[in-house]
Amino acid sequence: MMTPNKITIIAAIVFLIFMTAYSACRDLSADKCRIDNARLVEDRLHPLIEINTIISKLQKERSLATIYTADPTESAASALADQHRDTAKAFDKVSKTVDLSNLHAQYARIQDNSAVDPAVPSQTFKAYTLLISQLMEQPQAPLLNTDNTEIRNSLIRYRLLKDIQESTARLQAKVGLFLASATAKEQHLHEIIAINSLHKHLLTKFQEYAPLSMQSPLDSIQKQPSVQQTFSVIQSITDNPLQKIPQTPFEWFQRSTSAVDYIHDMANRELKQIQATALQNREAAKNAMIRHTLFWAGTIAALFLILVISFKRSKALARGQQLLQNYQEAIDYSTIVSKADPKGIITYVNPAFCNISGYSPDELLHQPHNIVRHTDMPEEVFKKLWEDLKKGKKWNGIIKNLKKDGTAYWVDASISPIYDEKGRLIEYIAIRRDITDIILLNEEIKETQRELIYRMGEAVESRSKESGHHVQRVAHYSQLLAQLVGLNDEECEIIFAASTMHDIGKISTPDSILLKAGKLTEEEWTLMKAHTEVGYKILKGSNRPLLKVAATVAYEHHEHYDGNGYPRGIKGNAISIYGRIVAIADVFDALATDRIYKKAWPLDEIIAYLKVQSGKQFDPELIELFVNYLDQFIEIKNRFKDIHNDTREA
Repeated sequence: MMTPNKITIIAAIVFLIFMTAYSACRDLSADKCRIDNARLVEDRLHPLIEINTIISKLQKERSLATIYTADPTESAASALADQHRDTAKAFDKVSKTVDLSNLHAQYARIQDNSAVDPAVPSQTFKAYTLLISQLMEQPQAPLLNTDNTEIRNSLIRYRLLKDIQESTARLQAKVGLFLASATAKEQHLHEIIAINSLHKHLLTKFQEYAPLSMQSPLDSIQKQPSVQQTFSVIQSITDNPLQKIPQTPFEWFQRSTSAVDYIHDMANRELKQIQATALQNREAAKNAMIRHTLFWAGTIAALFLILVISFKRSKALARGQQLLQNYQEAIDYSTIVSKADPKGIITYVNPAFCNISGYSPDELLHQPHNIVRHTDMPEEVFKKLWEDLKKGKKWNGIIKNLKKDGTAYWVDASISPIYDEKGRLIEYIAIRRDITDIILLNEEIKETQRELIYRMGEAVESRSKESGHHVQRVAHYSQLLAQLVGLNDEECEIIFAASTMHDIGKISTPDSILLKAGKLTEEEWTLMKAHTEVGYKILKGSNRPLLKVAATVAYEHHEHYDGNGYPRGIKGNAISIYGRIVAIADVFDALATDRIYKKAWPLDEIIAYLKVQSGKQFDPELIELFVNYLDQFIEIKNRFKDIHNDTREA
């Protein structure tokens, strides 16, 4: 038979195995999340790269089309037709992997309109610009949601480069139109000045986001010959609009295209850097997962081995324990030492004895040991002690003693008779170990256990009903939301345990109400709502932090943030943070799972409901956190799926 100490050791090992498995799952889950995020970035970059090709071709086609509408020369017409074929091929290629049907159709309409009724230059420019803007926006929004700061900053720099490219391409089209137009030059000039100002602003913005390693490429934008030539023409036009520019519109297009292409290539290099970073992150996450898997597998295996060895050795330890006790010397038990003559009069005490008893050596010496005897100790204990000592036996036991100040302390005492070489008794030596903290802690544990057993006994006596994994999910939801809102570790652990008793009051609710599939009557609803007060009455009155929080949760988890809840109708921060957290966890789980009276809601409807009730039924700050970290709550829901329907949730 295993002793309580061995049971405690084995229980501790089992607990360590459980906590190790939990930590392993947590680490491996985090690694998998990093891998998935990196792969997601890589997957979304492929269509982005392809779409960029279309954007670049559309920018060229826009410039040619704008110039052609103002100056329909044969060379411009030929170049526009060639560019249109290139753009169409690019659309067809990308459409095989990315759904661009709407934008492709929009591009086709631009071509059809141009063929039937050639538009004025400004209309042609606007039509192409709208299409380009839609293409630039489409693939980038999901990528910017990545948690990787390096990738997100690279994407911002990439977007700025694309905006710089677009502003340069717009200037290309507008300057070409300015050169080709005989009228409305002042309007075109104003547009050139506005776009040029935007271009300079984007360069400044890019300078702010670019790291030191990007400063040289940024300078190269402005120092690159094609860019310098392009913007020198633009500067000449803005400084002196009446000045004769020695270039035809088509010649301007050919020269300025190099500047647009240079910035396009620079943006593509940034994309390649993002791809490399994403791949590097994915490989690093894979390596971390391998390391974590090996580490935690080894740890769990070692703990299991220790557990098996503990079981195997328990019987051997039990057999050897008695033999070990017979040979242990008194000094092994304690460091509180005293000596007494054969009549029991104290002849020696060490400092530890004085410290724990509160007496000085002078007050203890030449006194019997009953100076520290506590009245709670039975006389039979000391009678048996003296009987054993007089028989030449050692005595060991727990003694409750009395300090000088009237308080108690406990010792594990070992008393041995000491004989001289002739076998005559000369003194007794007592060696003690202070176990006061252990005794008090044991009493505290027993008291807590008694109180919990009593209160849960009341609940079980009133009602006992299975409820699937609802309480487990609510506990994990509540703990996660508490962590997100910034509660400390102790509070998070308390709400994890306390939230499991949020519906303890339902043990007094009749089956006819809990299991009813249809709508409750007014009288039934009144009885249903009473479970909050019943739960509070069951749990209130305890001084234990856990039961205090449990009582609060049972009482407040149906209160509404705007004061329209029950049972008291309190609102805002008058509702404890625990009540506000469990309210969200309870309702989310009720909506997300099947009940006897309803089917589970779709996730998008649940989120919509939570957002609508933000500030009404629920704390808006907590709802924002819940929605922002929804994936983690869904993971908990999937981990604790029900195997049968729950009872009614009020």
